[in-house]
Amino acid sequence: MLPGIGLPFDDEDLAGATVDEVLANPDRFEDATLADPLEGVEYGRGKAKIMRRADGGLWINSFAHGRTVYELKYNFSAPKAQLDEAPADKAADWLICLVLAGDLDEDEIDVLRILASKKAGVGRRVLSARVKRALQEQATQRRHEERKRHLANRRDPRPQVPAPPSDAPWTPQMTLLNCISLNLT
Repeated sequence: MLPGIGLPFDDEDLAGATVDEVLANPDRFEDATLADPLEGVEYGRGKAKIMRRADGGLWINSFAHGRTVYELKYNFSAPKAQLDEAPADKAADWLICLVLAGDLDEDEIDVLRILASKKAGVGRRVLSARVKRALQEQATQRRHEERKRHLANRRDPRPQVPAPPSDAPWTPQMTLLNCISLNLT
């Protein structure tokens, strides 16, 4: 969900707040409940909640129609304005944060990278490498979080036996599997 979209919060003090207000002040909105952003209050209040990931990214967890996830993202204008105001010594770090929290295409990231490079006095290639590394780390973290959520929701009663590393002996796992198949555990 991009900035400018109004969110139907349950709390009267938060009513009418937009995505960009949530992104600008995440502490105020974290764990706040709201109606599903697409279904609206007609579907019912308290169907969704603002959540924060370990990397600081914000999202809405909605229970309408089972489960729906809405990512809260900046569009190009907000990060550009923030980089324009960034102190020179923080421009490179702000670039990374804004790219991770934004819904930006490659051309927009390149424009922001050039702006941050000029402001911070850091080479463009260095910033490109930092952005690439940060995006890869974010993707890895999100895959890890999704796997943890999947495992937490797992209802399969069969035991899970992890495969050993390729250079480790297989005997302990095979013994365990044999015991399970013979109900010896």
